[in-house]
Amino acid sequence: MRLVGHNKQWEFLKRCIKNDRVAHAYLFYGPLNIGKRTVAMEFIKLLNCHHSDTESCGKCQSCHGFESGVHPNLFILKPEPPEGKEDDAAGNLAVRIDKITELKSGLSLSTSDSGYKAAIIDGAEAMTYDAQGALLKILEEPRGKAVIILIAEQANQLLPTIVSRCQLIRFDLLQPKHIEESLIKNKVPVKLAEEVSWLSFGRPGLAMEYYRNPETAERQKRRIMEIVKLSKAPLSSRFRYAEALSKDTREMHCALDVWLSYFRELLLEGLGKEKNNFMPAKGNYSKTKIRSIIGLIEKIGFVIKTTNTNPRLALEVLLMKI
Repeated sequence: MRLVGHNKQWEFLKRCIKNDRVAHAYLFYGPLNIGKRTVAMEFIKLLNCHHSDTESCGKCQSCHGFESGVHPNLFILKPEPPEGKEDDAAGNLAVRIDKITELKSGLSLSTSDSGYKAAIIDGAEAMTYDAQGALLKILEEPRGKAVIILIAEQANQLLPTIVSRCQLIRFDLLQPKHIEESLIKNKVPVKLAEEVSWLSFGRPGLAMEYYRNPETAERQKRRIMEIVKLSKAPLSSRFRYAEALSKDTREMHCALDVWLSYFRELLLEGLGKEKNNFMPAKGNYSKTKIRSIIGLIEKIGFVIKTTNTNPRLALEVLLMKI
């Protein structure tokens, strides 16, 4: 699989393998959907490849297993609703202690070959306090050839004791032009490449998703236009929107992420970045106001993900400030 961007991070990880200095735990942190999990999977695949230590061959049994996501040495954890509420779209998503306990048992088993056991905890900031405590015990007593990769938006959303036991690798949003160039190389028409690159807000995986599925691109456009309209709407309209959005956890998190990206783009334009032709009119926001909104979106997004806060009320607070 070809990686887009993050060359510095990827070269560092390859050196870890080449110099036999693979850490027991890594923390990949940075904005959502920028390729952290893709890099994590490529790193694990290369770490276990039978034929190469510079680029995974993609042909050996190990590579095929990791590509399919069913390798016996691979464990993937992500935030889930509480047990028994899997169909509840508004369920409190979290990585709970029972999953960490299962992970500990899995890592303690002998490997099916001479490779590394590997775990990816995607959305690590959504671990409950008990889950983080259980993970800390695993990190304090690393055993054998095993590597754990935590994926989070911000390092400070995890216990400092966990962060201190991880090799930290920061990932940043990519320049839209780099995503656009990559899409064009993959035969995407220039105008379409420009549009989906902008819609992705620096996230290459999303750009490709928007190209492959035009419906998702249209949904993204609607999310952007919704926040523009809401910023001018009366409070009654904002509250109705908050109520509807709070009932769909997945869409709520997507919307919050889009709003965060939109206001970051506004801030960059205010600081001198050239305006993108696809960007809606920004309205009368000062740079101070935009910074305040960005901080509030980040705070409310984190609170909704990690606590039992009423999402509707949290969204109402946010929409009153926008």
